[in-house]
Amino acid sequence: MSNYEISVLVLQYNPSFEAVKRTIHSILKQQNIRFEIVVADDGSTEDYLEKLKELFAKHAFDNYTLVKNKKIKVIYLLFFFFIK
Repeated sequence: MSNYEISVLVLQYNPSFEAVKRTIHSILKQQNIRFEIVVADDGSTEDYLEKLKELFAKHAFDNYTLVKNKKIKVIYLLFFFFIK
């Protein structure tokens, strides 16, 4: 069981990095709630994972998971938000 109240799943497939960055910034503005961010890259031609690691480090946010070309099988939470 996770220590987070909410998992936010962000799926990406060849979006501009600015679009992904705006999405992440919007999520990070949330307050008074424990959450994690799961970013799933479904075969993008550009490698966003390193850029995302830098973005999360810049915000000192470490409750994230980055996956590439994998399916999310189970999320053990009461609330689950899907952002596409």
